[in-house]
Order: sequence, then structure tokens, then C-alpha cells
Amino acid sequence: MREETPSRIEALSVRGLAGKRDYVRSLEQRTDEQSLALLVECLSDESGYLRQLAEGALAKLGERGGQTEAAAGALLLPVLRQGLWYARASAARALGGLAHTPAAGALLGLCDDRVDSVAREAAAALSAIGAHGGTARIAWELHRLPTERRASRLQVLRARCRAPAQSADHRGERYDPVS
Repeated sequence: MREETPSRIEALSVRGLAGKRDYVRSLEQRTDEQSLALLVECLSDESGYLRQLAEGALAKLGERGGQTEAAAGALLLPVLRQGLWYARASAARALGGLAHTPAAGALLGLCDDRVDSVAREAAAALSAIGAHGGTARIAWELHRLPTERRASRLQVLRARCRAPAQSADHRGERYDPVS
């Protein structure tokens, strides 16, 4: 019989999961810079559950808008350039949830990341930003790219927009990415 290590048991225990949930909730209720920095730090954690909770909390902060959203977006941008693949993917998801338009340039750069899930999350975040009124910023960032890179990024973004349209067609629905 294999003996379980205390850390494995702790990670899967209800108390460990509830503790993570309570920690993120407490950070979400505070809106100071330290709590935002701690939420962003959660995106680099090995626990997918903690990352998912932090992404959700950051998205809720984005719904409130104002300076909190801008501060959270500014803290997330460095995570896109440094960090492990799952931290970059989480940061991209969080920026998409915030619809943080200043992140468009950095997200366009991630569209050809060597880790496929990071590239997919970056494209999905750009799609979310575009759906929330950020198409002008995305177009501006695309225009700033060299021609060959611009074409490849456009191809990725078109493929991302085509997938929901094809899925809707199979269900007999009309897909409108603008609405």
C-alpha cells in the first residue's frame, strides 16, 4: 500500500480547498493595492483551483471598473512576459475577463507562444477584449506590427472567431461576434 504524504492529503482536503476559497474571497473584498498584488500572485501558484478562484475575483473587480481594474491590469502585464506557462495562461484569462484594452499588444505577442495553451488563452483574451469594445485598440496594435507578423496574428484571431460561428451553425443558430 502506498502511503500518502501530508502535502498531498492537505491539497485535496476540504479544509485546504475551503481555506483557499476563503483566502481569495478575503482578498476580493479588499480593494487595496496589496490585495490586488496578492491576487495576481495567486495566478503563479501550482494549484489550478487557486488560480481559477483568483481569475474569477479579478474578473469581478473588473466588473466594478474604475481604478481597481486599471491597477489589476497593470499588475498582470508583467506576468505575461515572465513566469511559468500556467501563470502566463492565467494572466491572459484574467486580462480577458477584465477586458483590459491596454493589454492588447502584449496578448498579440503571446499568440505565437511556444506553449499552445498560452497562445490559445491569449487569442481568447483578445476576443473577449474585442467583444467589450476594444477592437480599435487591437486594430491599432496590429497596425504597429511588421506586415508578416500582422498576417499571422490576423489568421489566429480569425480562426478564433470562426470556431464559435461554426459551432452555432451546427446548432442552427446565428452567431454574431459583435453582440
